[in-house]
Amino acid sequence: MKNRRLYDSIVDRTRKMIISATLACMCRTISFGEPVLAAQSGRIHCVTDISHDFSFYFDGRFGKNYVVPNGIDVRNWGTLHKYDFSNVNLLILQSSASPCPYLPEDIAAVREFLTQGGGVVVLGDYALFRKEKQYRLKPLLKQITADKLVDPKRRPRHQMPENKTQRERLPIQYSDYMQSHADAIYAVYDQCFPVIQEVMGVPPSEGMMTNLILLPTGGGGFSSGSSIGLAVWWGNFPEKKYGMVELISHESTHSWVHPFSEPMWNEGIATYVGILVGRKMGLTKDADSTLAGWFQSLGITVDRSKAQIKAE
Repeated sequence: MKNRRLYDSIVDRTRKMIISATLACMCRTISFGEPVLAAQSGRIHCVTDISHDFSFYFDGRFGKNYVVPNGIDVRNWGTLHKYDFSNVNLLILQSSASPCPYLPEDIAAVREFLTQGGGVVVLGDYALFRKEKQYRLKPLLKQITADKLVDPKRRPRHQMPENKTQRERLPIQYSDYMQSHADAIYAVYDQCFPVIQEVMGVPPSEGMMTNLILLPTGGGGFSSGSSIGLAVWWGNFPEKKYGMVELISHESTHSWVHPFSEPMWNEGIATYVGILVGRKMGLTKDADSTLAGWFQSLGITVDRSKAQIKAE
């Protein structure tokens, strides 16, 4: 019986020693871990939202000016509340008057991000920032992101528009905000494509013109060769058709000449092709007005009584 009690006593003490040693190791691990976390307190993982108002300045340039080299900036092109903010501590929003509203789910997601210690910057007139010699926002960004530490080994990711539907000629990609514009813009693209090919004389190179992205803006678009981005409100679309015809033709021309684009003449050729396509689609008045405005911007005067510029 005594041996049994002695055995139980030894086992009990051993268990307590193991527990104490485990807790001590845990405490030591935590204390050693704190300096590592503190060393990362100045790091910024930034998401710049361009899903409500697309801007080339915010498509990477803001991050280059204010976030790097002490962090990384990625862009959100998709529906805002669907982004994973778990390893992000800074969100950049714009305050411009966009026809694209924030959804209740977006507002709830931003509030949750703030309660987790994240920082949000809402920018107004950002044009003046380009003239700065010293980036005064940098100290402020470090201050508002200090309460949420991020793991530098887990890089945040870009979020592209999450909806992608296959159409007859190519897939069209858009966020939830842009869904109502998809059918109307693709219908114009479908009409333009054969006319563009007629004007260009050849089909696009293999691998070009394989994706169409809808952009929440009224100011232009882009071409990466394989993808073209279109401003959904360009030229007062959908009330007016010509602006969208010219934009689709312009950006498609960039893709048409890729991957062998000529930087000196690329923009001029793309603009002129847009005008020619507009004419061929019966939008002559708008096309001629655009051409006259283009000449005027270049300082060229055309006497319509003595000369007529033909499409061919």
